[in-house]
Amino acid sequence: MPDRCPTRRPGGAPDEGAQARRIRISHARLVDASGARGGLYELHVAGGTIREIIPQSEAGSLSPGRERNASAGGSQTVEIDAGGRTLLPAFIDLHAHFRDPGFPEKETIESGSRAAAAGGYATVSVMANTRPVCDRVEVAQDIVARARRVGLIDVIPVGAITRRLEGRRLADLEQLSAVVWAFSDDGRGVQSADVAERAFAVAARLRRPIIEHCETDGVEDPDLSEERMAERDIRLAGRFGTQLHIAHVRSPRTQAAVARAREQSVA
Repeated sequence: MPDRCPTRRPGGAPDEGAQARRIRISHARLVDASGARGGLYELHVAGGTIREIIPQSEAGSLSPGRERNASAGGSQTVEIDAGGRTLLPAFIDLHAHFRDPGFPEKETIESGSRAAAAGGYATVSVMANTRPVCDRVEVAQDIVARARRVGLIDVIPVGAITRRLEGRRLADLEQLSAVVWAFSDDGRGVQSADVAERAFAVAARLRRPIIEHCETDGVEDPDLSEERMAERDIRLAGRFGTQLHIAHVRSPRTQAAVARAREQSVA
């Protein structure tokens, strides 16, 4: 379980009141990176950090009332009785579409951030098929800056593999890597074997994953279309040591190829 509790106001500024506040959550079921813990627990949070997790049987009980504020030594404590509800780390969405910039009628950074926060997502990775395409560092920086002004969640862009998602020339992956965490032409597989090879080589050097939408042009059978590109990309990942994530997998043979690649320690 992460030991930090995000505390910021809209606009991205730290909420100093929240940082100073103490929180006691009792009678909570816990899920963390190791899985679900049996029984009920109590958590003590101070300064935005989880300080202590103890079995409820070893802790005191919260007085009647599901939530209350208390003051001790000039420090405010918020006490919450979870009533057996599950407490778990905020989620991360690795593949989202906020459509901003360019398509505000579909979604904006603010509306997407609000929806994510309401659903328990604290970090969202947004794909590059915006307008303009996120194929330049300035576009990626603008997305991050506007998300920080909204101040609800962390929005991390994915940079385009190729300029304007056209599949012909690589975007400036070097500059993009200062802001983005991965590269993808999501919705369009990189058709050119030469462009794909160069992309995998650069991404490996920059330590950035490739997220590929595997679909081979001119192949009518959808499973075969996916399989051909997936097999090519798995070979490239193995050759260069590139981290590869294949999105939207539908074919059982692609799933089997991914499983074999993992067994062979292909990232």
